[in-house]
Amino acid sequence: LATASTSAEPVLTGADPVPVAAVVAEAVVPVAEVAVNSALAAAPDVTSGATEETETFPFVGPVSFTDDFQKLLGYLDVKLPEFELDEFCYFEGLKDRLVVAGIVGPGDHVNRSNFSDAVRDFQRSAKLPGVDGIPGQDTLWALNRAWALEYRLAMEDVAADVWLRPGDNDYKPEDDGFSFFKVRADVVPQLSRFAATVRNGGGIVTSAGGLRPLQEAATPGRSPVSMHYTGLAIDLGLPSGMQDRDVDPYLIEDAGNRYWQVWAKSDTGTERSIEAVEANERTASTETKAIRAKVLDVTAAAEAEGFRRIRRQRTFPRVYAAAEWWHFQADNLLVPWVSQFGAELLRVYDEAIVEEVSPIWERRKRIFRRNWH
Repeated sequence: LATASTSAEPVLTGADPVPVAAVVAEAVVPVAEVAVNSALAAAPDVTSGATEETETFPFVGPVSFTDDFQKLLGYLDVKLPEFELDEFCYFEGLKDRLVVAGIVGPGDHVNRSNFSDAVRDFQRSAKLPGVDGIPGQDTLWALNRAWALEYRLAMEDVAADVWLRPGDNDYKPEDDGFSFFKVRADVVPQLSRFAATVRNGGGIVTSAGGLRPLQEAATPGRSPVSMHYTGLAIDLGLPSGMQDRDVDPYLIEDAGNRYWQVWAKSDTGTERSIEAVEANERTASTETKAIRAKVLDVTAAAEAEGFRRIRRQRTFPRVYAAAEWWHFQADNLLVPWVSQFGAELLRVYDEAIVEEVSPIWERRKRIFRRNWH
C-alpha cells in the first residue's frame, strides 16, 4: 500500500504533485541504462577467448567454473541454472560499478573467470577488510554508493484515472485514489506504455500512489524495504477492486501460490468467466463467486512492460492492506544480486535525509534477489 508524496522536500525535482501531470519520458539527469531483462542467448559471446586491448583490466580468457565463482553462488544462495538466466546482466551490472570506481574500463569484459580479481583490486583500493574477491554486501555497498551518486534520478508524475463508486460525488484522494502516480524518471516510459495498453483496451488505470514518503512507518501492510520507497512501485486504487464484483472496474482472481490475477472490465474486452474474489474487512473474510464479464488482462499488460506482481501477505484477509492485488514493481530496472536497497534510495534522495530514517537506513545493504525482493 503506497501513498502519493505530498511533500517534495526529499525529491530531486522540487515540485509539488499536481492533479494530473504531463507524462515526461526522459530523466532530468543522465541515466545509466543497464539491460536487465537478459538471457545468455542474447548476450555477447564471452566464451570465444577473444581479447580486447585495454589499459585497465583485460579479458583473461575462456569462461570457467572457478573456486571463486562457486563461492559467489554460495554467498548469493543461488543455483547455477537460476544464476545463468541473469548471468550476463549480473556481470554487466557489476562491471558498470567497477568502471565508476576506476577498476576496469568501459571496454573490458567481466565474467565468472575474472570478476574476483577485479573485485580484489577494488577491495584493496577501498581499504575494505577481508580481501576475498567476493562482492558481498559491504563490497557492493562501497561500489553501489558511488555509482548511485553518479546516476541520480528525478521523480515525475504520470496521470492516472479517478474512479468514484456510483453515488459517491465527494472526491477525496486519500480515500478514492489519486489522479497521478509519482515514480522515478526511468519508470515513466514503461508505466506510460502500460497505462496506454489498458486504456486502449477499454479499461482504466486507477492509482493509490507510487513513491512512498520515507517518514511513513512500516506496518503489517507496509514493508520497511518496500520498492515504494525507491519510486519503483505503483499501486492501483484499492477501492477499485475486491469490493463489489458487480460494480468495481477491476475483477480480482486467485492465481494460486498467493498471487492474484487482475482483470479490467472493458466493453471491448474478451468475455470470460472470472472467479472474482471479494474481501470483507469487517469480518476479515473473503468470498469467491463466478461472474461473466468482458475483460482485459491487466496483469499481463503490466508484466509485458517489466512490472512484476507480488504475493499477498499471510496476514490477509485479517489485514486487508496485506492483499497486495494492486501492487506492481519495476524489477526490470534492477540488477539481480547487484542492486541494493540503499543505493536505489540514494538515486532519488539526499543521503542525509535517508540516514535520519533508521528503520530504512539500517537495511540499506539488502541485495536484490538475495534478501530484498
